Amino acid sequence: MISPDDRVTYHIFGDAKEFLRMHNHLDTVFSLQEECEDRDSLIFHRTPWSEEHEVIQTADRIIICEDDEFEGWNILWMLRAYYIVPGRIDLRSNRKAPGLSYFGTNESIYSPEHILRTGLNAVAIAMNNLFRQEHPDALDWDDLPDYLRQSKIAASEHMFTKVRILLSDENISKLSFQALAKAYRVYQENIKDPALLDLYRQIEHQRWLRFYSYYNWTYGDTYDQGLRQDPRIRPYEQLTPKQQTHGDNAWELIGEIRLSEDEDS
Repeated sequence: MISPDDRVTYHIFGDAKEFLRMHNHLDTVFSLQEECEDRDSLIFHRTPWSEEHEVIQTADRIIICEDDEFEGWNILWMLRAYYIVPGRIDLRSNRKAPGLSYFGTNESIYSPEHILRTGLNAVAIAMNNLFRQEHPDALDWDDLPDYLRQSKIAASEHMFTKVRILLSDENISKLSFQALAKAYRVYQENIKDPALLDLYRQIEHQRWLRFYSYYNWTYGDTYDQGLRQDPRIRPYEQLTPKQQTHGDNAWELIGEIRLSEDEDS
């Protein structure tokens, strides 16, 4: 989630019946099965990818993520042999190959970025502890439902994107603690501008809304965990001024990570 003004159409190939049965509120955030000008679009194809030449040859990016790694390499070979593919191709693979963007290698799993991700999970726990200080009845991390833990972790993992936004650099490939410190200083300065503060809140709300829609939460006048209803499950412009601030802590976490590293060192 980079900007509330960006529009992306995702074409997904594979058997999605079970996925769509389980996640039946995606239309809260996405346009399903047709492109839309004011929302991102998810188009699930029942036909094999090999029959959708126009989709493949006009894609800005193709991600091959087969459970069977050899099948993934076979798809890559067919794409290169029979298609004109101007966009970037990413392949899930434990093997390296020249000129290929890949993910899932041992080197990427045990990289400094992975260690930082572990740190982000710790920040998610710290964020929950801070929340409990303000709400004594709130649950401890170990007692939280899985979706709430995942929600806080997802907020931490979006830190990479937030740093790119604040530093106006989409090419940042490594998230150093120096970059975090610089980004937080930019954030503190930028939120003095009401328009930028509102933009950051829109970005975080849309990220948050996607996550909760994935877990089948819907709008309700009051918060009800049992019914999975929340009054914030609606477009940002329909939120009350107080509700619009609900994602501020996610931006403030950039500073928390920086301070945490300073203390460790």
